[in-house]
Amino acid sequence: MLSSDPVTLHQFNRPIMNGRSKMKQTSLFQDLIGELLPLFQVPTHQSRVDRLGAHLIRTWKKERRRKAMKRSTRLWFLLVSIAALLVPGRATESPQYTVVHTESEFEIRLYRSTAWMSAPSDKISFEKATKHGFHRLFQYIQGANLNSTRLRMTKPVVTSIVPGAGALHSSAYYVRFYLQTKFQVSPPVPLPELDLVSDKWAPCCVAVRKFSGFARDGNMVKEAEKLALSLSRSSWANSTNFDSTNAYSIAQYDSPFKLFERVNEVWVDVTGSEETGCGSSSVEAY
Repeated sequence: MLSSDPVTLHQFNRPIMNGRSKMKQTSLFQDLIGELLPLFQVPTHQSRVDRLGAHLIRTWKKERRRKAMKRSTRLWFLLVSIAALLVPGRATESPQYTVVHTESEFEIRLYRSTAWMSAPSDKISFEKATKHGFHRLFQYIQGANLNSTRLRMTKPVVTSIVPGAGALHSSAYYVRFYLQTKFQVSPPVPLPELDLVSDKWAPCCVAVRKFSGFARDGNMVKEAEKLALSLSRSSWANSTNFDSTNAYSIAQYDSPFKLFERVNEVWVDVTGSEETGCGSSSVEAY
């Protein structure tokens, strides 16, 4: 006969209650394992590839930003340095000359004997050659010479076009800085790695045409052709000096920061001498 003792009934029902509690705990534990299991799974080959690809892309973008910032910093430093050398009000030396003939579209100048530092360049365009040569010459005047001497910036920066002197008989370029008076006789020797040449120009007669704006690949040939046409219609027709190694030169007088009223010139060597005043009777000194 079953006893109705409460204690006995309680003891009989305990296993049933404990079983329900354990089932509930097991369900909660399984849910927790289901949430945590993905965190501890070993990545597959494809996931490793995806993660590696994402890492490489992030690294490439970071390196690209770093290089772009480095280039921008160098360019800014160069432009600021040039601007500091060409600030308004500071005297900038130029080669001295005498105007011996003037017409509406050109003039003839007699330049005295001058010394220049030149940077030969085999770049394929006027603009690239000018930048390439200017950078080396700028290092030179900033102290990249055997004496570590700093020279003042002068004007103009002259880029001479030498036909047939480049690869496969293409044109070559010489970018030139006029040397300030202090160093005309004995300029500092440039460091060998700059590949610069010290030039001494004898007195010479030059036909000059002025033009504004920036000197570019697209306009400098046209300006040279305009000068040749003007000469052909004047008393200076057939006066081009064929003994000159330069077909023509582009002279730039202004800092790259100057946007308006810029002054550029096309130079072409013409026949004549200092003794004859380039063959003119009217003389105007500068």
